Parts: sequence; structure tokens; C-alpha cells
Amino acid sequence: DKQGNITKDSFIPITDQADELYDQKKYKEALVLYEKAKNIAESEYGKTSSNYATACNNLAFCYRALQESPSKIEAMYLETYKTKKATIGEKNASYASACYNLGYFYNQQENYAKAELFYLEAQKIFEEINKKDRNTYRETILQLVSLYDKQSLYNKAEPYCKEALSLLEKKNTKESSSYSFYLYRLAKYYKKQNKYEEAEKMMDEVIQINAKLLAKKHPNKMNVPIRLVKNVPRNIKHTNLGTNVNTKYAELAPFITADGKTLYFDTKYSPENTGGENDSDEIYISELQPDGKWGKSKNIGKPLNNKSPNAVISVTPDNNTALIIGTYKEDGSWGGSG
Repeated sequence: DKQGNITKDSFIPITDQADELYDQKKYKEALVLYEKAKNIAESEYGKTSSNYATACNNLAFCYRALQESPSKIEAMYLETYKTKKATIGEKNASYASACYNLGYFYNQQENYAKAELFYLEAQKIFEEINKKDRNTYRETILQLVSLYDKQSLYNKAEPYCKEALSLLEKKNTKESSSYSFYLYRLAKYYKKQNKYEEAEKMMDEVIQINAKLLAKKHPNKMNVPIRLVKNVPRNIKHTNLGTNVNTKYAELAPFITADGKTLYFDTKYSPENTGGENDSDEIYISELQPDGKWGKSKNIGKPLNNKSPNAVISVTPDNNTALIIGTYKEDGSWGGSG
């Protein structure tokens, strides 16, 4: 009011001012106003009001932007969820969005069981109220693909991946990077089920889409079709190669040459990498010894290793040519991030 007291009518202008600060990424200043708005909503409207739910939701997002403790973020998302459930009921897009936000939070915390629970609840509501055109519904489907993919639950991920592609196609984004990305994932799921012909067709389409999207000389553009290996051996026994190869750092992408004598692999964040512990991927090599054990691995060095991520994909049978990932200039030096 005119005396400067906080009144019921202050909620909306204070929230609007906080939103403006939030959009400017002035999160600390926004937090002060969001907390004030929550106090107004609680005292003037009550905990069963839509304004209180809005205030709690705003605080959750602001806490997340400020990287506050997960418990504080969770508390606000749960308060939003409970309030909306009590006030507007479950058959409502706003309530579905509250479920989605909780699902996203738990997914980030790697609490996949709870994330799945809330994502599926959001999906169910959007479908029941015929709001599949909402962006939040599409994001829910995309997040379910990611959730199951991270857990290697490909059978669960597959139908949601198909739904994601259908939604993207309806938005006339069939030749977008998003469509290409989920088509690639679907091809991966088909390959896991030994459906190689279907997977190959999808991969060819991925290549065609990327060719249209990317410049001709872009390193991500592929000009040849990919053919997937059939009859891949199953139930392969994993063997630790010992301290000559295995360290406390992550060793990935192993490749053994055709003569079986040389092992190439990628080591992540080792202090022996070119860029030290901040260098994500570097090529290492180990030679097979007369006793049948792998020798002490060593960094292959320059020019193959540089400050960009480096790894060997394949080596020709004569051991003279390697296909590698990395960003290079014509002289072999680091070509910058890319």
C-alpha cells in the first residue's frame, strides 16, 4: 500500500519483478523477491491457492539456477505438486507439468525409479486430457527416451523413441538435427534386437539428413552409408588386462589390430594426457608380449594426440593407416574445439 506495507495485491508485481530479474540471470536478486512472493501467497492466499503453487514452483527453478542443495529444490517441487493436486486436480495440464518437473529433478539426481514414476504420470495426464500438442508432453517423451537409454533399457526406450519421432514429424521437423538424433537412437535399439535391415535403413536416413543440414566439408558429414555388423558374439567374457593397461582412470574404445599384436584405447582425464587431467580423451597403445600378456601402455603422443578429444576407431590390416577422431589442421596441429 502507500505506506509501503506488503499487501495481498503485492504478489503479482513482486513476482513479475522477480521474473524479470530471473530472465536477466540475476538469480540472487530474484531469489529475494521470489521468497517474499511465497510468504505473501502463504499468508494472504493460503497454501491451497494457485498463487502459492506458482510461488513454490518459481523458487524451485531459482534454487536450481543457483545450484542450491537438492533437498531445497525437491521441497519446492513437491510443494508445487501437492498444492496443484489439491487445488486443480489431476486432470489438468498444469498438474502434469508439476509431475514433469519432479521427474526431471529426480532424473538429474539419478533417482531413476522416482523419475520414471513422475514422467509416466505426466504422460498419462497429457494423453487423457488430449494435450499431446503441448511442448511439455513432447519433452516428457524425450526425457523418457533418455531415462531408459541411460539404464540400457532399450525395450522400454523404443516405443517412446518412436513417439518422439512421430511428434517431431508432426511439427514438420523431419529434416532437423533432433529428428536425426532420435532416428539414430531407434536404429541403435533395432540393432540390439538384431534387426539389421531396419537399422541400416534408419542409419542411411540419418546420413541423408545430416548431409542436408551440414556443410559439405563439415567433419560430422558422412558421405558413405554405414553397414552394421551382423551376428555379433554375445555373452563375451570380460577380462581385466592388469595394471599395464588398466588404471584408476577410465579406459575406453579398445581396438586390437588385425595381427592381434597391438592394442589401441582411449584414456580419460589422466595426468599423462596432453592436456593433463582436463584432457578428456587421449590415445594409448600397448604391445602384446611373448608371454601373451599386454605390455606397459604408453601415450602415443603427438601428432595424433592433441588438446582435442582423440581416439582410434580403426586401423587397416597393414597397420599403416588409422581412422581416428579428433580436430586437426592440415599440419596435424590442434584444430580447435569441434
